[in-house]
Amino acid sequence: MSITYTYHICQLKVDETDKTPDGTVESVKAYIRGIDENGHNTTHIFELNLPLEIDLESFTPFESLTPDLVTGWVESILSEDEKKVLENIVAEKIQSFYITPKDQPLTRPAVPWTVQVIE
Repeated sequence: MSITYTYHICQLKVDETDKTPDGTVESVKAYIRGIDENGHNTTHIFELNLPLEIDLESFTPFESLTPDLVTGWVESILSEDEKKVLENIVAEKIQSFYITPKDQPLTRPAVPWTVQVIE
């Protein structure tokens, strides 16, 4: 099974102390999304603490941060082992879409008729 993984940013937590420049991001809440060749997909949320050693010459103010920049931080800070753990969690979730437990009762729709969408 081939799965494509991407990282996405949910929320940034800013350090509110006087120890860092105003708007310094201390942690990132993100998720990894996996999608297989059949379109089955799922996500897993995680939080990543960022190092607070600030290089003032390359510091980016909070208002100037972009999804690509922060996603780059996440991908560069996560070790290969950490990435593999996250990918395995998502892969197991996707794999579960293909398993039909024998003891699971048949599921039925909420109503036995077709619901029409009113536009």
